[in-house]
Amino acid sequence: MIVNPDVTEQELSTALSDPNTQIFQQALLTSTRASQARSTLSEVQSRHNDIVAIERKIQELSQMFTELGVMVELQELPIDNIDRQAENVKTTTAEGLEQVSRATKLARAVRRKKWWCLFIILLIIAIIVIVVVVTQVVNKKTTSS
Repeated sequence: MIVNPDVTEQELSTALSDPNTQIFQQALLTSTRASQARSTLSEVQSRHNDIVAIERKIQELSQMFTELGVMVELQELPIDNIDRQAENVKTTTAEGLEQVSRATKLARAVRRKKWWCLFIILLIIAIIVIVVVVTQVVNKKTTSS
């Protein structure tokens, strides 16, 4: 635009894509500002190259995001499986805790029943001993008389 203000959009895009364009070369030959035109040409080409590089990097970044999306989708199934397993562990742990609590109560009840059984057996033994002793005493009295 600086070199040739009457340039069309098509000529401008052609000039940007092809560094050996005739627009700048003609302007360099006819212009009195040759050094300014040369510096403008190099700046335009440099900016164009920078823009092309940025466009390429954006495309690479887009590709990376697409690949990341695919990876996330692929990991969804294992993550769901892990979530289900964690829920199963939680449920099983709660059930195990209930069973341990019940087992503790049953163990106390069994110990209490064992003591009651021991007490009843000792009581029966004591009654048998008393009956035997009383029978012996009664037999001695009846035999002595």
